[in-house]
Amino acid sequence: NPDGIEVRVRGALAVPRAVHAAEELPSFAMTFRPVDLDEGTGDVDAADIAARLPEGASGAQLWRVWVRCEQRPIADSRIVLDPDETDALGMPRVIVDWRVSDRDMDDYRRLLERIGAELGRTAQGRMYIPLDDQGRISDFLEGGCHHMGSTRMHPDPEIGVVDANCKVHGLSNLYVAGSSVFPTGGFANPTLTI
Repeated sequence: NPDGIEVRVRGALAVPRAVHAAEELPSFAMTFRPVDLDEGTGDVDAADIAARLPEGASGAQLWRVWVRCEQRPIADSRIVLDPDETDALGMPRVIVDWRVSDRDMDDYRRLLERIGAELGRTAQGRMYIPLDDQGRISDFLEGGCHHMGSTRMHPDPEIGVVDANCKVHGLSNLYVAGSSVFPTGGFANPTLTI
């Protein structure tokens, strides 16, 4: 950059909307990060992966795939105040009860398989998807720390926190503006754009 300002650009891989619709895949973005075969990846043995490479692929580059995926809303996921524990100011600590459905896990696996098949078809590479005994990728799942949807929108105050105008039920002058009223979280962290 001529001004001496460092600019970081991160490319991501996605599939066309038509594929999302036809295969009922979640919205997502995928980033590939190079991995040094001598250093490993932390949760996957790089030497084991290197041993799986086909003959003549000794100079191959190992890439870690980082996937950000949309999750379907689950009514049992919630954020509640801990009745027993408080913080240093005496305020109740929060308990994040985050749930992921079996359907979401199946979607994530299908998504990786779809991308892996395309990488193979175009001779760009091979994808190794570590699965548990049930064929799930759950051991490699972590949240993005962007808690959303915790002030549910619904016309009935017994079911939701805010109405269709984001006004808190039972109060005349309190509105909630932010991702806590989102019906789904999408795949991208929304705070900057909010």
